[in-house]
Amino acid sequence: AAGVELNGHGLLLAGVSGIGKSTLAAILEAAFPACVLGDERIAVRPVDKRGWTLAGTPWSSTAGLARRRSAHLAALVFLEQAPVDALRPRPAAGALPRLLPLVSVDWALPALADRGAGAMDALLASVPAFVFRFAKSPAAAQFLSTWAETLVCR
Repeated sequence: AAGVELNGHGLLLAGVSGIGKSTLAAILEAAFPACVLGDERIAVRPVDKRGWTLAGTPWSSTAGLARRRSAHLAALVFLEQAPVDALRPRPAAGALPRLLPLVSVDWALPALADRGAGAMDALLASVPAFVFRFAKSPAAAQFLSTWAETLVCR
């Protein structure tokens, strides 16, 4: 996953390998310098009763973007390539099957697997999920930034 902060809102950009996470991160970085926390691995963790935070890690991908910074997580955004930019809500029930193959959880150890599954349930119950269908163009950055302005953090 990639992580960005746009207009004060942290967005976790999730998708399978090759979907365009690093490409979108590079497009966003060009449009809004220093907005990308990371283009490869992002740490997501609960923060008391205040919600969730996402943070950059030392690992980057093809865009080479990795920052030691964090942001309040406002939305989980699943990526899909499309000829025209569009965004729609994704109900939590539909988001879990998309999230499972993208997270690192030690499924072999029952205690860790239970903690990981519980964390994903809690995340999806408290952070809204969306699907962003985007064209790999600079217009996608403006589209996502304008949309992020409308987010209300829970």
